Amino acid sequence: MMRVIFAFLLLFALSGLPAAFAQAPTQRVTSPKPDQMAVTVYPGDLAMITERRTIDLPAGRSRISLEGVNDRIIPQTALLTEFSAISIERNFDYDLLTPQALFESAVGQEVNLIRTNTSSGDVTVERATIISGGQGVVFQIGDRVETYQCSGLAETIQFDAQPPALLSRPTLSLTVEAEEAGPQTIEFRYLAKGFSWRADYIMSLERRTRAELNAWLTISNETGIDATEADLAVIGGTLSQLAETTAPLIAPDTFLANCAPPARSGWQFKDEFFRRRGFLSLQETITVSASRISPDAAAAPIATREDLGDYKLYRAPYPTTLAARQTKQIRFLDKPRVKFKKRYAFDYANGRDRDRLWDAFADPDEDDVLHSQTRYVIDNSRNGRLAEPLPAGNVRVMDKRANGDPFYIGEDTIENLAIGLPVEIDAGYSGEVVLIPETLSRRSVMHANRRMVLREEDYTFLNTTDARVEVELAIMLNGAEEISDPSIAPEERAPSTLWRLTIPANSSRTLSFKLRAWR
Repeated sequence: MMRVIFAFLLLFALSGLPAAFAQAPTQRVTSPKPDQMAVTVYPGDLAMITERRTIDLPAGRSRISLEGVNDRIIPQTALLTEFSAISIERNFDYDLLTPQALFESAVGQEVNLIRTNTSSGDVTVERATIISGGQGVVFQIGDRVETYQCSGLAETIQFDAQPPALLSRPTLSLTVEAEEAGPQTIEFRYLAKGFSWRADYIMSLERRTRAELNAWLTISNETGIDATEADLAVIGGTLSQLAETTAPLIAPDTFLANCAPPARSGWQFKDEFFRRRGFLSLQETITVSASRISPDAAAAPIATREDLGDYKLYRAPYPTTLAARQTKQIRFLDKPRVKFKKRYAFDYANGRDRDRLWDAFADPDEDDVLHSQTRYVIDNSRNGRLAEPLPAGNVRVMDKRANGDPFYIGEDTIENLAIGLPVEIDAGYSGEVVLIPETLSRRSVMHANRRMVLREEDYTFLNTTDARVEVELAIMLNGAEEISDPSIAPEERAPSTLWRLTIPANSSRTLSFKLRAWR
C-alpha cells in the first residue's frame, strides 16, 4: 500500500515540473562567423582564440551552430565567458564536405554525369545513380555499370543538393536552454593547435661598439581557417603542456579513381590530394606580410609589451588578418646605438669543441691551429640603451662594407633572456685570431694504484688584425682533470673555467698551464 502511495506522489510531483525540462523540439540557430576575434599565440604550437558573436536566440531549447571555428580546435577547452542562457551540451562537428565524403553520402542518389570530349568539344549529360562511393565511384546508368574517371573523357559530377550531414566549415554546436527570446552576445574561448611564433632579430653593426637592434614577431597560421581583423598577440616564455591537450586529427578522405585516369584529370586530383594535406599546389604561394626595412621604418607602429607574471605579452598595434597558412611579421623592437663588445672566443665547454682542444695535444709533433668564434656581447643591463627582455629567436648580424652597403656575416639563436642576463651572439669563426696549442712535456706516474698524467702546455693566441682584440678561453674539465699554476688567474663561470686577456694588434700572447689528469 505504501509503494502505491509513493508512486502516486512521485507522478504528482513530476507533473508539476517546469515546462523547460520537458522534451520539446530543438530549434536550430546558425552563426556563420564571429563579429570580433582575438588570437593569442603561445610558444609550442598553441593559441588561445576568443570569439564574440551576436545571435537571435529563441525561447526554450535550441541548438546553436557556430560555424567557422578553427579546424584545429581543442574542443574540451571551449569556455563560455558571456552567455545568459543555460548551456546543456557541446559538440565539435568536423564531417567536412570533400569529394570523397560527398560521394559516400550520395550512394543511392541520382546525379548528372557530365562528360566532355576535349578534342571535339562535345558534351554529354546523363542521369546516373551512385551505387558505390568507396575507393572508386561506381555508377548505374540505365542497364550498364561504369566507374568514375575511367572513360578517358573529362568528367564532372553535378549533385542536386548538398547533403545536410556534411559541413562546408568546422562547426562548434551548443545545445542551450533560454527562458526568453531575443538577441544574445556570446563570448567563448578555446585553445587551438597549428599556430606558432618566434622572434627574428637583425643586429646592424654601426661602429666598433654600437649597433642597431631591430626585431619582428614572426607569426604563422598553419590551420585552414582565417583569423580576420583579429586582435593579435603573442606570449613569450615557456609553459607546460600535457600530451592530452591536442586537437582531433582531421584528415578528410580525398577521392582517388580506381583505374588509370587521363593525364589531365589525374594531375588535378594529385594537386588536390597534396593541397588538402597542407602542401602548396603549383598555383599557390605563401604570403608573408612584413614590415619594410627602410630608413623610415622607425615611424611604423611597434607591438606593445605587457608583463603577465612570469610571461611577456606582445600585442599588435592594430587589428590584423592572419590568413590560413600565412606567415606574418610585426615589428616589436627598434633600438639604435645599442652597446656591444666584440670578443674572439675559444669555447671548449661543450663536447665537440672540447674534443678539438684535447685532440690538438694527441700528437705533440703535429701543428694544429684552432680558429676563434666571433662573439658579440650585447649590453642588456637595466641602465643600458637596450634594457629589454628578449624572447627566444634567431639573431642575424649585418655589417657594412667600405662603401656603406650592408652584408650578412652570420647568425645565432638566443633563449628567453630577462633584463640583466648576458646576450652573446656567435656569428661565425675567424681565421684572423687563432689559438696554437703546444705540449711541452708529458709523463705518467702511478699514485695509489692509479695512473696520473702530468702535462705542461702552452696556449699561444695570435692576433693578425690591425686592432687590439679581447680573447676569452673557456674550458670544462671532467672530475678526473685539474689545471694548476696557470700563468694568468682564471675567472669562475659555471660550468667552465674562463680566462680573458687582451692581445695588441699583430702580436701574440701565451698562456701556460700544468694539467693533471687521473686515468
